[in-house]
Formats: sequence, C-alpha cells, structure tokens
Amino acid sequence: MLSSTNSATLLGVSALPVAVEANSGERGDPRVVLVGLPDATVKESLDRVHSSLSNGGFSLPRTRITVNLAPADLRKEGSAFDLPVALCLLASTKQLGHDLLKEFLIAGELGLSGELRYVRGGLSMAVLAKQQKRRGVILPVASAKEASLVDGIEVYGVDNLSQVVDFLNQKVPWMRFDHQLTQAILIKILYTILMKSRASLSCAGLLKLQFAVGTIC
Repeated sequence: MLSSTNSATLLGVSALPVAVEANSGERGDPRVVLVGLPDATVKESLDRVHSSLSNGGFSLPRTRITVNLAPADLRKEGSAFDLPVALCLLASTKQLGHDLLKEFLIAGELGLSGELRYVRGGLSMAVLAKQQKRRGVILPVASAKEASLVDGIEVYGVDNLSQVVDFLNQKVPWMRFDHQLTQAILIKILYTILMKSRASLSCAGLLKLQFAVGTIC
C-alpha cells in the first residue's frame, strides 16, 4: 500500500520541498529500503524509526518496504526525515489514516523511545509550507516555537510519535502554537539570520532570504 507526505531539506537558510513516500507489501526479503539520495544521517533514520515504532507499540509487516525521498537528484541531509518516514510507514501498513498526511509539512528527529527532538529550520519550513499553501506544519515543540513566527499558517508542536499518530487519526484535538513573539524579538532574530548569512550567500541568495522574511510578517 502506498502512502506519502510532505517534508523539507535545508540548503543554507532555505527549505526545499521533499516528498516522502512509502510502499509496503512488495515481494522480496522483509526489509525497509531507503532511496532518494540520502546522506549518512538520513540512512541511519531507519534504525531510529524501527526502534521508535517498536517501543510505541506499532508493528511493521514481514514484507519489503520501499521508502522514497523525492526529488531523487536532490541530496537529503539531517535527521528531520525520521518523523515523516515513520508516519508514511504506519500509513502504508494501515495503522494511520491518510486523510491529513498530505495537508501538512512534517519534520522531526525521533529518539529510540519515540520522543521527538529539535531539528533546525523550523522557521524556513513554515515559510515553505505557507508558500505551498499547506494547512500547516507538524514539528517537535522546540522547532515549532520558531515556526510560530510565521503568521497565517497552523503550527503544531509535538512531544512524541504516539501523540502525532493520535492527532492524525483524529482521536485527540491539538492546541496549536500562537503567533506570540513581539515584533521587536522577531526583528532581532531575522537581523541575526541576515548578518550570519551575508558572508556566505550570493546577492541572489540574500534577496531570496529577504523575500522569505517578507512573507513572515
């Protein structure tokens, strides 16, 4: 069974869209195969995902499962794909509903117990989700705090895998993060980002960042 959701990889300060797909029930040795130009950290995500699913009381079928990160020619880096990969695996094995998966941009690093840990780029991912006209983003709580700077989009902060599954299966309501930070704090954060990026970005890159900043307020 095929399932998919939305995530992102970072290039500098920008978030680039990545589609996460999982297909279960394939013929072959019972294992999970990850394709789509992942780096070493992304490849290790399968071990973290497997442990977190097991400790959360979920199961994987004894079939071959292919997980694809698209587009295939874009290098995927970091641990942010742990959560979307886990959710796609659950959806492909009918342990999670498909209805809400495609409405959100999802990212987060999983601990072996299923707890969610901070990932970089929450602000950039929220900007990307807004540009893509997604309903919102689902991120670890620490990452959701910075994502909540982006107005006009739903931001949900989560503590663990089971909490996300219950929400997407519509078993529990969620309180979303509010756009709470003052304008002065927002300006200070964005100024820091711009100053740190000025030395490493081209003129075109800086213009792109400044355009992204403009979409936040």
